[in-house]
Amino acid sequence: MNPFRIPSFIAGTTHAMSVRMAPTRLHRVERPGRLFSSQMPRNTVALVLMLFVSSGACRDKAPAAPPRDLMDETYLVFSPGGDEDLVSPVALNGESRPALIARTPAEFRYRVRVPERAMLSFALGILQAPGTTSAESLPGNRMRFEVRAGEDGPDELLFEREIHVARRGQWIEQQVDLRKLSGREVWLVFRSSFPGAEDREEPLPLIGVFGDPVLHDRARFREGRGVVLVSIDTLRRDHMSVYGYPRKTTPGLEAFASEAIVFDDAVSTSSWTLPAHASLFTSTYPSVHGAVNLNVGLSRSWPNLATLLQERGFTTQAMVTHVYLAAKYGFDEGFDRHQYLPETRAEEVTNRAVRFLSAMGDRDFFLFVHYYDPHWHYDPPPPYDTEFDPSYEGEVSGIWWDFKELDADEVDARDLRHIKALYDGEILYTDRHVERLFREMKSLGIFDKSIIVVTSDHGEEFLEHGQWEHQKTLYEELLRIPLLVKLPNGKESGRRVSEQVSLVDIAPTILEALSVPRPPSFKGRSLFELLGAAPRSGGREAWSETEHTIDDSHKLSLRLGAEGRKAIFSLRDGHVDVELFDLARDPNELRPTATNDETREAFEKRLELYLRDMAGAREGNRDNPAVELDPEERERLRSLGYIR
Repeated sequence: MNPFRIPSFIAGTTHAMSVRMAPTRLHRVERPGRLFSSQMPRNTVALVLMLFVSSGACRDKAPAAPPRDLMDETYLVFSPGGDEDLVSPVALNGESRPALIARTPAEFRYRVRVPERAMLSFALGILQAPGTTSAESLPGNRMRFEVRAGEDGPDELLFEREIHVARRGQWIEQQVDLRKLSGREVWLVFRSSFPGAEDREEPLPLIGVFGDPVLHDRARFREGRGVVLVSIDTLRRDHMSVYGYPRKTTPGLEAFASEAIVFDDAVSTSSWTLPAHASLFTSTYPSVHGAVNLNVGLSRSWPNLATLLQERGFTTQAMVTHVYLAAKYGFDEGFDRHQYLPETRAEEVTNRAVRFLSAMGDRDFFLFVHYYDPHWHYDPPPPYDTEFDPSYEGEVSGIWWDFKELDADEVDARDLRHIKALYDGEILYTDRHVERLFREMKSLGIFDKSIIVVTSDHGEEFLEHGQWEHQKTLYEELLRIPLLVKLPNGKESGRRVSEQVSLVDIAPTILEALSVPRPPSFKGRSLFELLGAAPRSGGREAWSETEHTIDDSHKLSLRLGAEGRKAIFSLRDGHVDVELFDLARDPNELRPTATNDETREAFEKRLELYLRDMAGAREGNRDNPAVELDPEERERLRSLGYIR
C-alpha cells in the first residue's frame, strides 16, 4: 500500500476564492487518478475537503462526518461563490507543485484514517495575490500556518510556524510526526492566517499555500517502486572511462556498471537538447514530436513517460537545469513537481534529488534528474579544473567565447588539449555527484528495487569535423551516447550489450519493466528484446535529426548498426545531399565512401519511407506550443551559442 495523497494537479486558476461563511456545494472530482500518489485499496483512507474562508465563526466546530457510503470516494467542497479550484499548480522559485490555495485566512479540512508510524510532509509558501502590490506594510509582516487534528471535539495543534512576508516566493519544506494519531480517524486541518489583520475589510494582498501535502506510512517505507532517469547533458560516450577512455573520468559509473547493463552502441535522436529529450520522453523522432527549434515546445497531447507513470499513481518529480527542459517548453507535463534550476551545479542538483528521495520509500515514484555541467562553458570547480591538465600555462579557458571563433587551422594543439581536459574535468565532477546519488539511494534502502537509467542527450564536438560544441552536425562524436540500465534486484547486472539501440528505446523499456502498456505512438522498442537467454535483435535502425545546422539544411542520419553503415542526408531547397560512411573501417567518419547510383537510390528510398512514416505519425498532433523567451533567457542562449 502506498500513502494517501492530498489532492494533486487539477487544472485551475490561482486567483482568490469568494469569501463565504461556510461551504454549501459538493463538487465531485472527475479525475481521481490525479489526486493520489498511488492507487490505494478502497476504504483505506477517506477524504472530504472543506474550505472555510470566514473570520472564525465556524473554525472550531468540526463538520459532521460524511455518510459511510461516501467514504469510498474522493470529494472536494467549494465555496458557493464560484467554481475556482482549490488545488492548482503553483510555481515558486522555479519549482512547480500542486498546492492547496485560497485567499488567506483559509482552512482546509480532510477526513483521514491515520496509518501506523504516520508522517505528514508538505511545503509552505506565500504568494502575492494577483492585482496587488507590496505587502510590507501589513501589521506584523508574518503569515501563520497551522496543522491541527481533531475528532468531534476541539482541534489539537500539531504544527505552527510564522513566516515573514520577505520570504514569499519560495517553498519551505516541513514534516510533522503523526505517530500519536496512528489508527485513528480524524479531521486533519490546514490553516493559514495573518495575525493582526483579523479586522481588515479588504482582502489581504498575500495568499498562503500548502504545497503537495502527503501522509506517509513509515512502516511501509521500503515497499514503493522507484524509477530514476538520469540525463547528463552533452556527455560524449568516448570521453567516459566506463567505455574505455584512458582518462579516469567516470569511476562512479564504472562501479555502477557492475550493477547494471551497459549498452555499448546507443545513439541519440538529435545533436542538441530539446529534440533529444522530447524523443526520450515520447519515444518518437523529432519529425514526429515537432520540438525542433527554440521557438516551439513539446505538445502536451503526446503520451509521454511521465504522464503514463503519473496516471498509474507514481509520484513524479523533475529537476532540470536547461531552459529547453523548462515548463514553457512543455517538460512539466506529467510531473507533480517540476524544478527548473538554470545551469545549477551537480552538487546542488544531487542535494535536491536526495531530499526528494528521502520521502519516497513508501510510494511509487519517478524521478528525472538532469545534470548540466559537461555542457559548455567548461569551467569545473576545483580540484577538477586541474585534474587532467595541471601544467597548462596558456591563456585559453573553457569559456565558450574564448575559443568559439577559432577554426581548426587557428587553434593551437596545446590549447585544444586543455579545452578537452576541462571538459573531462566537468565529466568527472558530475560523475562524483551521480555516484553520491546512488550511494544515498542505497543508504535509504531504495536502490535495489529501483529501475535506474543513466544516459545523455548528445555528445560534443572538438573540431573533429571543423566545428565546436553541438547541434550543427550529425557525426558520431555527437550521436553516440552512454546508456546504462539497472533493473530491480540486480537482474542482468554486469552485462554488456553490443547491438545498436536508440534513445527512443528507453521509455518502452521502463514501461515493460513496470508492466505498463506502451501507447501506439511510441516508436522505440524495448531493450528487453536484447536481454534474456535468447535475445532478439531484428536489425535495429537508428535515425537522428537536427535543424540547427551550419548550412541551413535539415539534416538526418540513418545508422545501420548491424551493417556498420551510416548515411547523413542534408535536405535543402528540395535537394538531398548524401554522405555515406563505413563505420567498421572508418569509425571517425574521416573518409566518406563513394556512392554509386544504386546505393544512393537505396538510401534515399529509406529516407523517403522514414519521412512518410513520420508524417503519418504526426498527422493530427501538430499542437506544439509557441515559446516566448524573456530577454534574460534569450541572452543566456545567445551566450551559449544557440542564438546568433
